[in-house]
This record gives sequence, structure tokens and C-alpha cells, in this order.
Amino acid sequence: MLIRVLGIVVVLLASCGLGFRISYELIDRIEDLQQIKRVLIMLRGEIKYANTPLTEALSTIAFRVPIPWTDFLKEIAETMDACDGSTFPSIFQKAQKKYLDRTSLLPKDLSRFSDFGANLGYLDKEMQLGSIDLYLEELEAEMKDAKEKVEKNSKVYRIMGMAVGVLILLVIL
Repeated sequence: MLIRVLGIVVVLLASCGLGFRISYELIDRIEDLQQIKRVLIMLRGEIKYANTPLTEALSTIAFRVPIPWTDFLKEIAETMDACDGSTFPSIFQKAQKKYLDRTSLLPKDLSRFSDFGANLGYLDKEMQLGSIDLYLEELEAEMKDAKEKVEKNSKVYRIMGMAVGVLILLVIL
């Protein structure tokens, strides 16, 4: 009897945990999108007001952001400083795959960010600022959609997790 009760508790906890995990992944995605926004605002400030070259701007910002963004920005700046003949878009994409694939960003978010990086590296100051501003606008819209999804779906995922657990228990019993 004790084993049966323990099994029921484990099934319920596991299914509830899965529902909560999916719910928290939605919230983590919003936090990752907000971090991209912070990085871009700092980058825009470094380029616009301090007239800092892109490599130096990335190095400076790297010390003011959390991991994995620190490692991502450092890698780009160090590879650019090495002057090994790689293009900025390829450096950006390699660093993105290495450090940002483990974030909660969706593949479409990573693809858009990669496209932004491809446009950023070869432009002059004004075009870089325009590219940053354009991407920030897209990011705002995406964050708004993500927040709406969290508000709408977060409770649903949690309740579905519990319901699936109860359903499994009914089938087993």
C-alpha cells in the first residue's frame, strides 16, 4: 500500500513539475529577450555617444552583462581583434551557436538575432545605429507577444500538468 501511495505522489509531482517547467520556459524566454534588449541599448549608447568602434563596444559591454552574454560578446570581440580573416557575420553566428543555443530563446528568435548580427558588422556608424533601432522595434513587438502568451498560457500549462497526472493515475488505478 505504501508503495502505491508513493507511486501516486511521484506521478502527480512529475506531471505537475512538467507543467510548471513549460510555464517557466515561457517566462525565461521573456527574460532572454529583455537581455538582448539591454545589450543592444548599451551597444547603441557606446556607438552613438562614445563613438566607440564595434569591437571595443562589445568588449566594454561584455563586463556589464550576465553569462552567457558575457562570453558571447567577449568571443566576438576577441575573434575580431585576432583578425583571422573571418567575416563579422560568421564570427557572430559561431559565437551565437556556442553560447546562446542553451538559452530559452526560440529558433525564430535566434534566427532573427543572427540576421541582425549579419547586418551589423559591415555598416558605418549611422547604419549600425539604424540596424540596432530597427531590431529593437522588432524585439519590442516580440516581447509583447511573448508576454501575452505567458499571461494566456501559463496557467493552462500548470493545470494541464496536474490534469495529465490525475488522468494517468485514473488509467493506472
